[in-house]
Amino acid sequence: MSVTVTPPAARSPLWQNINQAATEGLFKLPVCSSCRQVQYPPQEFCRGCLAGDLCWEEVSPLGAVLSWTRLQASNHPYFMDRLPVFTGLVKLDCGPVMVVYLAESCLQTGTKVQVTGTPDASGQVVFMAAQPEAEFNDG
Repeated sequence: MSVTVTPPAARSPLWQNINQAATEGLFKLPVCSSCRQVQYPPQEFCRGCLAGDLCWEEVSPLGAVLSWTRLQASNHPYFMDRLPVFTGLVKLDCGPVMVVYLAESCLQTGTKVQVTGTPDASGQVVFMAAQPEAEFNDG
């Protein structure tokens, strides 16, 4: 009997809004109605002005790579067979910095990228970044 191994699926209830937007092909994050600061990771109160009135809005998925790394090892069975994995920090043009999986073509600081929310094998959305004119290929 074979066991299907999936990536970790635990996410906060707020993350379900990201899952829903991705199924609709949209890139939405919470935006403060008072100061207009885009929030990531999703939360209940604005990190800028502490207002509690956040609305989920479509925002620009464009940004630039701040840094990246190549993961060579993992303790999680799902990732062991998928190494190496490239991850990095992307500063979105709309403000927040995100941890994302990176396409190999984006492994240079300053590279312009587009972030896309894509469901992983657990059904939860993960963020991937590729050059805007390229498609992300997770191998």
